[in-house]
Amino acid sequence: MDTIDQLMQRITQNLADYHAEIKQFNKQAIIDMAGRISAMNDAHYYLTENHAFTYEDAEYLLKFKNPLEIVADKWETRISDLSDMSFDLDKIFYDKEAENNGYELAGADAEAVDAPTAPAQTITYVPPLSEAELKEEKRSGL
Repeated sequence: MDTIDQLMQRITQNLADYHAEIKQFNKQAIIDMAGRISAMNDAHYYLTENHAFTYEDAEYLLKFKNPLEIVADKWETRISDLSDMSFDLDKIFYDKEAENNGYELAGADAEAVDAPTAPAQTITYVPPLSEAELKEEKRSGL
């Protein structure tokens, strides 16, 4: 079994162990751990489905008993920083994105859906390419 396969097995076992551990907690504790649970699941998904490991990277992570925890800790720190939320709020407030995505309107706003409205200026946010998309773009010569 090669190094990258060993790492994939290890981080998959790390996630299975984590899921078994949290099943022992009461419902409120699990709800309170939602951010951590998400970080562990996101890290596992990214590492197993999207990241193109070098053998050196895989060897480094295999030094640790729980490499998934290392990546999830870093990711959890990043997603707990809410400073980027302002970009999402811009889409809600300025693009009126919520009205176009099927969210149910309340009260008088629900009745006014058919009323004509002035055209709004649209600002389009283009997210940066993921690492995998950048590699694909380089490979395809775009």
